[in-house]
Formats: sequence, structure tokens, C-alpha cells
Amino acid sequence: MKGTVITDKSGRIIASAFPVKGQGGAPTYNKVVAEKDNKVHELDVPDDLAKPESAKRLHDEYKLEGAGEKAKLVKRR
Repeated sequence: MKGTVITDKSGRIIASAFPVKGQGGAPTYNKVVAEKDNKVHELDVPDDLAKPESAKRLHDEYKLEGAGEKAKLVKRR
């Protein structure tokens, strides 16, 4: 699923946002703003990690490597 991920300088995920359906199936939108040293990335995230109940797992177990089109999720070591 396409989503928005905010990372710190080291690639640690500090926030994420994914599209959701509102009442009657209407799309709901978020405005995502990063602080000075953080970066906003738009990327594909596996559906199982894009669920609200998976946010903690996404933030704790994964980080982002690369930037722009080359940004990808990787499991932390």
C-alpha cells in the first residue's frame, strides 16, 4: 500500500500515515509535516505493515534506507 513515512537522519521511522476510507467509503486525507531534520517519504509498504494495529511493529522493527525513488523498508538488525 502506498503510504507516507517520516524518518529521522538515521532512517528510523518516527511517524507513518496511510490512506483510509471515511464514512460511506469516501477517502480521508492527512497532512504530514516533518520537523527540520526529518524527511518525508512516499513509498509502498506491505499491506500487513500498513494496518493501524501494525504501526508499532513498523516503527520498532523497520527503518528506511536510501532516498527518493530508491527508499526502501529494511528490517532493523
